[in-house]
Order: sequence, then structure tokens, then C-alpha cells
Amino acid sequence: RVERMDADYYTQPVLADECRIVAERLTADCLGGRRSFGDVTVRWQTVAFRKFKFHTMELIGQTALDLPAQQVNTTGCWLQPPPGAIEATNAALAAAAASPTPSPGNGITSPGVATPSPDARAIPSLGINATPSPGATLFDAFSGVRNLLAVALPTLAMCDRYDIGGVVDASQLGVMTIILYDRYEGGVGYARHGYECAADLLKLAYDIVAGCDCDNGCPGCVGPPNLRVAIHHDPDLGRGYKIPDKAATMCLLKGWLAVSPG
Repeated sequence: RVERMDADYYTQPVLADECRIVAERLTADCLGGRRSFGDVTVRWQTVAFRKFKFHTMELIGQTALDLPAQQVNTTGCWLQPPPGAIEATNAALAAAAASPTPSPGNGITSPGVATPSPDARAIPSLGINATPSPGATLFDAFSGVRNLLAVALPTLAMCDRYDIGGVVDASQLGVMTIILYDRYEGGVGYARHGYECAADLLKLAYDIVAGCDCDNGCPGCVGPPNLRVAIHHDPDLGRGYKIPDKAATMCLLKGWLAVSPG
């Protein structure tokens, strides 16, 4: 039953989704890592809604929902970087966590704040913040690459960015994996194109983030595109997603592509 009422709040859905690999059709090496293509199942469900005050955006409540899950059986490609790229990224993250926090600006320090030495900078040629943030994680790096691939693939597959979904998953194959999938029942070939041109896709992702002038990451490079199923997308929700660490993302991509520092 729907009733008209005057309210001082608005609602946003709380979503749960997953992408499960069903069957592998093709697999091959890719830049020292692995690329695969096959059947995947994407499930999503609205599990609750939150109430926010107008103007103040204050969260004033959350109500659980009992709605059926929806499912799409489609095709996807999944990519795994070489172990060396993951090791190099973990080393850079560990060094960043152990280093003093750099101050804002081009080497200008604030009282009581030390600046890391040039030797501690894990990723040259990235501007001010060439070292991953102390709180950055390996998941940040994978999420940044996932976001870049979801933007780059439509350029190569000649589709809309809303035709592609993507997740980072470590529960199915024993290693952290980036899965890109078609948002249509049965698949329409976009993910297959991603599998076929995986090396070019990764290079394009690198070019996008390397060509961005921001320091820490922004919606123009590693920031999240709309990765949820289109009918559940709420433009307001996108502003709440964390932007992954740019330097960590670059470190993983450089190791994956074996890009020499410069």
C-alpha cells in the first residue's frame, strides 16, 4: 500500500551483491599473470533502506527488508596479476605504513612532521604523493585497477560503461581476482572482448591513471564508476564510495605491466 505523506527525510537502499564463477571456458597467460573467460552468475538484493534527514544528511534510521534476490546468468572475464606484482605492491604498502606521514605540498614540512626520503618513494613520477597512503591496502590497489578496467573496457568493446559490471574477489580462486561481466542475461560479448584484448585493456588502464594530474586519486581515474546492476543504481549512492589509493593502484599496474620507473 502506498500513501502520500509529508516527511523530513529521504531513503536510500542498502544493497548486497555477488558475482560467482560458474564455469571456465577459456584461459591463458597474460603479462605474467592469468586471464580467463567463462560463465558467471550475478546476484543482487535490496536488504534494507536507510533514512536520511533532508539538508543535514543525518542518518536517522535503517529498516531491514525481506525482498527476493535477483539473478543474471551471464559471461565474464577474470584477471589475476603475476605474483611479483602483488609482492611489489605489498612491499610498497608495508614501506608506506612504516614511514612517517608526508605533509601536504611539494616537500614543505609542517612542524613535527617528517617527509619520507626519496628512497622511500615506491612509485616515481606520480607527483606529490608518490608513496601509497599509510592506510592503503592491497584491496585498494585491486579496486583501483578494477575501476579503471570497467571504464577502459567500454572504449575497446564499443559499449556503454553501464553495460559492464565488476568485482574484486578472493574467495573463489584462492587469490585476489578482478572479475568483469556483461550486465545482460547470457552475455553479449563485452567480457569476451575483454578476455581477448586483456593486455591492451591493462595498458589503457595504466594510461588513464598515469595521465591524470590528481595527487591521491579522483573520479577521473581510480574513482569508482557505477558497478552495480543498472536498475538498482542510485546516483546519490556513488558519492559515498571510497576512492581507492592512486599510488597503490599504480604500483600494482606497473608490476603487472612491468613498467620501468621513470
